[in-house]
Amino acid sequence: GGLSWQAADESFFDSQSSGFPPGSIIKNFFFSPSVRDTVFATICGRGCPDSCPSEMAGGLVVSVDGGDTWAIGGLSGESVAAIAFSEQDNALFFAATFDRKLYRSENSGASWDLVSEEDPQPSLAAMAIDPSNPDKLIAGLYGGAVVVSEDGGETWQSSASGMAPESMMSSLAIDPNNPEVVYAGSYNGGVFVSQDGGASWTASNTGLLNRAVVSIALSGDGGVLYAATMGGGVFRL
Repeated sequence: GGLSWQAADESFFDSQSSGFPPGSIIKNFFFSPSVRDTVFATICGRGCPDSCPSEMAGGLVVSVDGGDTWAIGGLSGESVAAIAFSEQDNALFFAATFDRKLYRSENSGASWDLVSEEDPQPSLAAMAIDPSNPDKLIAGLYGGAVVVSEDGGETWQSSASGMAPESMMSSLAIDPNNPEVVYAGSYNGGVFVSQDGGASWTASNTGLLNRAVVSIALSGDGGVLYAATMGGGVFRL
């Protein structure tokens, strides 16, 4: 439960044959909700900002045994911001980069195809996939609120009614039991909730003492929302 930790497969990350940028570090982890032991991680050069230049971006690594061992996961040279896993098709993944390229994999990440490439500004910060409809994707932008795709990422439309259009989003979470309920965390506006699948939003900040939300997460049953803030601790709704 996180009380103790041990290093896993350090030799892989230190190996020159891995081709990672010098001094590479893991930036983020992404866990498959339906395939328990599948974990992806983003790689970038040490000291690199979120949106790394290609020479410092190491793409993805993947573990299929819960993090005990790792392998190259593709998208080398891309600065991956988010991965979304389909709950209807365990082999269908989407990966989005900070500069708003969207990739699709239909074979559990063994290969990736470019789906779309949007204007890189504002940059992408988070992405989620509707658990009942794998063609519906919701993305949070850093300084551009929320956009939605109904066609598997081919096209995107702004969907920010109820929030400032320049909202700096940090994370998204969709209720697994009711996909119409979507939560969005932002660095400058706290937490927003949508009751209509992301079409409109209302602030949900009662009791949230720090509105700089860096990450949100739902419990497995969708009953509890956790919000981690910048320097202000973790809150629950």
